[in-house]
Amino acid sequence: MIGLYTLLTVLLHLPAVQTFMGEQVAGTLAKKFGTKVSVGRVDLGFLNRIIIDDVSILDQQNKPLLKASRISAKIDYWLLCGGKVVISSAQLFGMHANLYQQSADVKPNFSFLLDSLASKDTTGSAAIDMKIGSLIVRHSSLAYNRWDVATPHARFSPDHVDLTDISAHIILNVLKRDTLSLNVRKLALKERSGLQLKALSFKLSANARGAVVKNLHIVLPHSELSLGEMQATYSVANGKMLMPMLQFSGSIERSKLFLPDVAALLPRAPEWNAPIQLSVAFSGTSTSLNVRSINLETQGAKLFAKGWVNNWSATPRWFADVRLMNVASPTIEKFTPANRNIEPLMRFGNIAFVGNVGGYGNDVAAKGHVRTNAGNANFGLGVHGKRFAGRLETQGLDLRKVLNNDSYGVLSTKIHIGGMLLDRGREIAINARGEVSQFTFNGYNYRNINIDAHTMLQGK
Repeated sequence: MIGLYTLLTVLLHLPAVQTFMGEQVAGTLAKKFGTKVSVGRVDLGFLNRIIIDDVSILDQQNKPLLKASRISAKIDYWLLCGGKVVISSAQLFGMHANLYQQSADVKPNFSFLLDSLASKDTTGSAAIDMKIGSLIVRHSSLAYNRWDVATPHARFSPDHVDLTDISAHIILNVLKRDTLSLNVRKLALKERSGLQLKALSFKLSANARGAVVKNLHIVLPHSELSLGEMQATYSVANGKMLMPMLQFSGSIERSKLFLPDVAALLPRAPEWNAPIQLSVAFSGTSTSLNVRSINLETQGAKLFAKGWVNNWSATPRWFADVRLMNVASPTIEKFTPANRNIEPLMRFGNIAFVGNVGGYGNDVAAKGHVRTNAGNANFGLGVHGKRFAGRLETQGLDLRKVLNNDSYGVLSTKIHIGGMLLDRGREIAINARGEVSQFTFNGYNYRNINIDAHTMLQGK
């Protein structure tokens, strides 16, 4: 056996033999795939290493599907004879994949490859048992296009993916029919839309009952995100996940996000050039999400809150407990669409809110305390169908600043407001009842004014 292996090694170092073996391998693959395959040469290296150069596969329309300048693998032949594929190391250099689909109802050009590699055993007895100690990919690219969908400009689209400069180091510990153990030590790439992934790493373990992702770390040009351990439990029947059985939990550790790094994913996001510090802890099911904490800080804004939402597939019920939301006026202006007039809001200056907001379907309720540069206020508001009700308590609100009118001064009031939308919202019936303890106008102070008013507002 050793002598035969040595003879094969020597022969495969001869150029003529390498070319002949390349033709034989290409012919075998072409027969299996049903398309044209070419292989430059095959070299059997020392210690069970196989090296295949200049591989090219056409699709069934005779267009380039896959090219690779070099494929190298180190295989354990003894275990291979027993039906187990163990590749201690593999390298893929200069791989270029051209994947496309004419339309949604037409199979993609690579489907025939998957069909030819799929097991013909319909009894389920055929076992997949694979292990790759180390897979290294360098100088590679992958493109996928749906030709019936227009290509967007400077925006990521799953219908037009163009990945270049792919570099990866992956360890596939286990790949069986119902078990996967994967360690991505590093993955880097660029995308046509402008996305650039400098480094991605994580560990994944999954089976038919659950999955765990550990040490997920993402590095973008100016962003760095770290996720805590994420877990999911579920049940699978007939190859499909039973969604009512899904439960998951995870967290985003304190991370830094720079919006321009993900502008291709968020085309409508404002141009915000300040880093965002973010941390989140969450859990949920297929119909609910519980955010145990969310902490967000950026230039001119802070948010510390928790909340939940459930039954989102039917009539959602939700609640948010805002421990602090602080927004500076320049930040409000930056995040407001250009066609919105927010000048009255800007006159309040910096705004801080502590309270809670919740809802069920179209019903909404909120209460809390607001601090602004123009004064502070306690409020409550509820909307139920066409009816609404609210209250406002303020001590020393500076109306001169809010209304930009020197005729006004300080307002202190406790007032309750209720009403109803009529005639499909074209009319609003309003009732107001309360007390104005202080109101300044044209230099005169008015005190202890009782209000009991009813009015009808006409809409446009």
